[in-house]
Amino acid sequence: MRAHEPGDDDAKPHFRAVMAGGVRRGLRLEQIYWRGLSEISQLRGMTVGDLVAAVHDRTDEGGSLSSAVRSYVAQHYINRCQEFETRMAADHVAAIVHSIPSPAFALTSSRRIVHYNGPFIAFLQLGFSGPSSQEAFRNLALTLDTKIEDVINELQESRGRPTSSGFAIGIAEKRVRGKLNMALVPSADEPIVLSTIVQ
Repeated sequence: MRAHEPGDDDAKPHFRAVMAGGVRRGLRLEQIYWRGLSEISQLRGMTVGDLVAAVHDRTDEGGSLSSAVRSYVAQHYINRCQEFETRMAADHVAAIVHSIPSPAFALTSSRRIVHYNGPFIAFLQLGFSGPSSQEAFRNLALTLDTKIEDVINELQESRGRPTSSGFAIGIAEKRVRGKLNMALVPSADEPIVLSTIVQ
């Protein structure tokens, strides 16, 4: 579904008559609610009229159908946002990182590594003469050839298309260089960049 840019038309009331439960009902709603009704009805495989009838059946006698429809649409999208935040919780990001067979880690906008997988530990052990994971991460310094802010901006503007950057990981005086494939992982909090080492 294509994203819609908010505009002045969203707030303009618009009158429409729909067939709801065999009854013709007139509703005056802002354009944004008509669009929400259309999207919800498509998701549920029903007509806008059938959806309005379902909302009507749940509305107290004498209550405003227009208000009930607005509340229904708003609650639908609140629920979807909450489901999205649950799916994108930190443990789900970790699961994505661990499912990658190549060395990979998740990086915050402050270049902090928040999740990493087993192949990444093996990569460090091979490159730095076998330090333990705790020792490695205590002294590890990561630098990118591209500023992390620029990486995040590029990923956000490209709408899902990955990018790449050179990197260097250092422990003490030793450095290992390489290339990362990077993609933005949806997150409810700060942006998380999924980084996979290209070997």
